[in-house]
Amino acid sequence: MSENNQNNRNFTSVIKNKRAFFSGLDWKTLPSEEKNARTFARKNDAEYFLSCQYQDSENETKTMVAFIRKEDLPTGASSFWSLALMIKPLIEPDGYAICELGDLYGFVSCVNNVLVNDVVGNKSQIMSALTTFLEFNETPEPGWKLYQPESWDISQALPHSLCLR
Repeated sequence: MSENNQNNRNFTSVIKNKRAFFSGLDWKTLPSEEKNARTFARKNDAEYFLSCQYQDSENETKTMVAFIRKEDLPTGASSFWSLALMIKPLIEPDGYAICELGDLYGFVSCVNNVLVNDVVGNKSQIMSALTTFLEFNETPEPGWKLYQPESWDISQALPHSLCLR
């Protein structure tokens, strides 16, 4: 596993069968004035990029882009993937997942089919990210789709209602 820093955000990669799986990437919405994701990546001094599309609230197709620089690629990897984009179909339209990445954890969430979080950190950092996510997003009617390690107790991250007297 390799840890890196991207725009003051930590991200990590796990290598399996010469494939690098990145977690904690900094996703940006492709500005409307940009021609495509490739030119946007080049303008940001990145040799590689990952992208995904989504429908915004006005039902327009938007593209999210994450940049990867050559120096961020782990040695021995011949291809690279985003763990968030692999997990997203499992938690759509509204859900979140926590996955173990060695000594770290990854947190991925989506709301209305849009990727909201792709975060990596220690257990307390991920618990904090989960708490913030749950506080700022209303629970959808059918509830959240969620995946987490069996050892993970999310009850401490759930928002508490205050009993006012």
